Amino acid sequence: NMFTSAGLLLSGANKAWTSQILLDDNSEDGILTPDEVETLSFPNLNLVILSACETGLGNIDVDGVWGMQRSFRIAGAENLIVSLSKINDAITANFMADFYSNIACQRSIHDSFYLAQKKMAQKYSDDADIYSAFILVE
Repeated sequence: NMFTSAGLLLSGANKAWTSQILLDDNSEDGILTPDEVETLSFPNLNLVILSACETGLGNIDVDGVWGMQRSFRIAGAENLIVSLSKINDAITANFMADFYSNIACQRSIHDSFYLAQKKMAQKYSDDADIYSAFILVE
């Protein structure tokens, strides 16, 4: 499996992760891997936000970066917001609150992201790693 370290932990994943339950090949372990995402179909999915640290990273080969963001694109997601670095939870919460406030004002995903990022850049102008932590994949 190419994706040894990527995945979303869903309900029940902690039991499978810590081997508290025995699973056979047909059991659901609560861990959504990139391989599993690629088998899904989201033809009308406009936006996926993976705001945890480094969700935009993945394994690199001649075809590009393989990770959760690529898997969601293959499954049909039109836009993704992902993180390229480790980022403080409070800063992430503020960024997402700004982004969703912009969406609530009927702004486009692109404009909402840009405005939230611009606000973050103004607030943390001395640390480019903070305001460039998130990217919008369109």
